[in-house]
Amino acid sequence: MGAYVVSREVLDRYVRALVNSGYSSSSITKRLQVIEMVLRNFGMPESLIDVLKRPKREANIARRIEQEGNTPSLDIEDAREFFKRLEMPFQLGELNETQYIKAVAFALLLFATGRRVSEIVQVRAQDIDFKTHTIRILVSQTKEGKIQKITSGERIVFVTKETEAVLRFYLEINKKEIEGQDGYLFMTPGKRSLKDTCF
Repeated sequence: MGAYVVSREVLDRYVRALVNSGYSSSSITKRLQVIEMVLRNFGMPESLIDVLKRPKREANIARRIEQEGNTPSLDIEDAREFFKRLEMPFQLGELNETQYIKAVAFALLLFATGRRVSEIVQVRAQDIDFKTHTIRILVSQTKEGKIQKITSGERIVFVTKETEAVLRFYLEINKKEIEGQDGYLFMTPGKRSLKDTCF
């Protein structure tokens, strides 16, 4: 008849086929989210959309477990090895002193705070409070904030004395550059790509 029929049975069949397809939990979650969005845009009743709730919740739980299993745990020896390797390009003359110090400060902040690259790259001088040994990160800049479309609020992360010492030194020797970047430590305002942040 040239018409699409959407029913609980059709959705149940689709969900079963999706689960048995061999897709990753992340991929299943995305597909279910798209189906839910399409159904809402076409004005389908919530009682029909509810069919997707339990499978989506289960796929989300499985996705988190997968992510935790695939996330490597780092210890102090891993950090030491990383910084040793980071020093090599500097010793070989592939990085100048300014680039090297910038890379060390950036990497140390990642290790010390456990925050994402996309969050650390947006840290500004005014976000650092040496009195309370903290850094302020806007929720709107975090992955969680972007997903939930949160536009206000902040996360407070603590830093170690070693990190503070490097940050103070970095701020001192790069004062003019940072001021020219509207206070950003590692990037130019409005820059979309994070590829060349340090180098």
